Amino acid sequence: MNNEEQHLTDTEKWQAITQWLGSGSINVFGRPLAGKDTQAAALAERLNGPQLSGGDILRKAAAPDVLAEIDKGLLLTQKRYLEIVTPYLQKEEYDNRPLILSSVGRWDGEQQTILQVTKDSGHPTRVVVYLELSEDQSRERLDHIKQDGHGSRGQRADDHHAALDVRLQEFANKTEPVMQYYDQIGLLVRVDASKPADVVTAEIRDALYGYITPAPSA
Repeated sequence: MNNEEQHLTDTEKWQAITQWLGSGSINVFGRPLAGKDTQAAALAERLNGPQLSGGDILRKAAAPDVLAEIDKGLLLTQKRYLEIVTPYLQKEEYDNRPLILSSVGRWDGEQQTILQVTKDSGHPTRVVVYLELSEDQSRERLDHIKQDGHGSRGQRADDHHAALDVRLQEFANKTEPVMQYYDQIGLLVRVDASKPADVVTAEIRDALYGYITPAPSA
């Protein structure tokens, strides 16, 4: 962090990020229990944009036969995905506002489609935030959630270790390649998700500000 960044207030950093983002979109990813929805909600509040998750979009906009395919774990064709998601992201209520996406296009093969969808809808993907949490840390968080009676998260059918192991394996096989793709094209920002939620939010802010701020010349 250079001297100029040290003197900026949190509000000034968020203002700079908001101006840079415009009506673009930020996509948030991470392993199970990394806090994706929590951090997407925090970004949505600070950047004045709706929070949309991939599953919610499909379940709100897709036909019953498509939902049956999704529930079986099938990957939709690019054409079908575009037909469902593009009109949803083009809703008039989202005009001239940024979109905060939570794991939209999380399976390998969907990332190019998401880039095209967000571009065509007027919300081009500006950056992808990867909330890094190890598999062991995901399992530890599940233990804490169960001990805490599920807390504000509420009880979910997949909040047990056998289901978590499946989700972790799916992330390794299907989502890590997506992260590698975004990294290769320069859109990925990594943030340590093992810390308390408010600390992670602050580090996302700083990471985004660093992403949009040119490095000082040598």
